[in-house]
Amino acid sequence: MTPPRLPFLRQPLRLIHDRIATGLITAGGIGVLLAILAIGVFLIWETLPLLAFGDAFSLSTLSPLAWGTLKAALAAMLFATPIALGAAMYSALFMSTRLRSRVKPILELMEAIPGVVVGFIAGLLLAPWVERHLASTLLVIVWLPLSAALAGGLWYLANARLRQWLPLSWAGVWLMPWLAIMVTLALWLSPLMEQAWFGGDLRRLLDQQYGLDYATRNALIVGIAMGFAVIPSIYSLAEDALADVPASLMEGAQALGASRWQALWKVALPTAGPGVFSAV
Repeated sequence: MTPPRLPFLRQPLRLIHDRIATGLITAGGIGVLLAILAIGVFLIWETLPLLAFGDAFSLSTLSPLAWGTLKAALAAMLFATPIALGAAMYSALFMSTRLRSRVKPILELMEAIPGVVVGFIAGLLLAPWVERHLASTLLVIVWLPLSAALAGGLWYLANARLRQWLPLSWAGVWLMPWLAIMVTLALWLSPLMEQAWFGGDLRRLLDQQYGLDYATRNALIVGIAMGFAVIPSIYSLAEDALADVPASLMEGAQALGASRWQALWKVALPTAGPGVFSAV
């Protein structure tokens, strides 16, 4: 015989907490589903007036939005993919364990930054600065990869004692001051280069000779903001895929005479290819 059910207030405290938590979780799940449904209804409702005017009007209205979205997505991928994949390869295969245990959680926590916040900061701070310093921005974008490559070349040509002081496993630390110096140098040289090569005003030159009118909120700004927002996601997935490559494969390739870079390109990347591709 089933024992009589106690009134709610006379039930054990743990059971009351469980029921309250279950109710809150259920209400939260229903709220999320209703919010998603409301978004779909809102989009359909806002699209109906466009469809009422015919295909020509709809295409002419939506084509600038679609083209702008594609440009922004392409700019974001061009900005984020090399940085995220390079960081993932270095973190998984070359970085010291101690440094990796500190850097990886920080980059993964950056995934929690909402894209709306990143876009707001980019529109409020980055866009006006780029509008005033377009030449400096373009020079920094080109100069940073060249500076990193130059640092790698100098490290490769350095003697064994300097390499011991600046190990590759800690390049993520000693490379930061170098890049800061290079960015400062680029910002100092950009007005001189703009004056010598572009007549002192790159924006006016682009407008007069190529008909390219710079707008404050353009695909460059959106691409940088979106790229910064997706770097942690690409890095996290690609780094996990590369870190899961069996160490025996890398050690076997190096035992056969391959360098660490050859083992990376010929062994690690093909093995982790599906995971890296899904990250991108």
